[in-house]
Amino acid sequence: MWKRQVNKNYIKITPETGTVQKGSELTIDIDYAPISEHEMRNFKAMLTIVSGPKYDFHLTGKARKPGVKLNAHNFDFGQCFVTAQPAPIKKWLEITNLDT
Repeated sequence: MWKRQVNKNYIKITPETGTVQKGSELTIDIDYAPISEHEMRNFKAMLTIVSGPKYDFHLTGKARKPGVKLNAHNFDFGQCFVTAQPAPIKKWLEITNLDT
C-alpha cells in the first residue's frame, strides 16, 4: 500500500494497493504529469508491505511545456455525411520542433 503527500494531483501511482503472490512480480507506475511548468523537490511517498518492511521514496522532477508549434489547435471538418462509400476528408497537422 502506498502513502504519499496530499494535494499533489500531478503524481499518480498505479496500483496504489495490491497483492503480490509469493514468487511473482508486480510493476508499479509512478507518473509525474503536471499541467504547467513545475519543479518537484523531495516529494515523499512510502510503500508499506503488510507484515514487512517500509520503503521511503523521495521523488524529484521538472516539467515544462515542450517547445513544439502546431499550425492549428482546432480542426473543423464541416458537415460529414454518413454514406455507404464515405468520402475521405483530410486536414494537415504540422508540428514543428522548436526545442533544443
